[in-house]
Amino acid sequence: MTEKILPMRNGVGAVVLNKNNKVFVGKRIDNPGKFWQMPQGGVDEGEKYFDAMKRELFEETGIKDFELIKEIEGMTEYELPDYLLGKIWKGKYRGQTVSYTHLRAHETGRNVVCRLLLEK
Repeated sequence: MTEKILPMRNGVGAVVLNKNNKVFVGKRIDNPGKFWQMPQGGVDEGEKYFDAMKRELFEETGIKDFELIKEIEGMTEYELPDYLLGKIWKGKYRGQTVSYTHLRAHETGRNVVCRLLLEK
């Protein structure tokens, strides 16, 4: 029997700086462990990477107003460890190929943690 190889998920991530060059990371609310990450998410079919990053950034932090520093060249790719295969992303993907964008936030968004970090 041939084992089905799952595809990679197309994703985006944002490296968000505040006015003091501190990097924003948020604690995951869907995991009780000590897991933190930068804003990130999947790219919808037909969506451009930059548009997906803006959407994910707003969905996860409420940030709409930012200065683009740089769209990072190339893609970062990672595969999930075996124990996570079939458990996240509804079991559809074996990993993710991510386009990262570097930016500076000009507003605090709706998230209290984000607001506290960006105002310091």
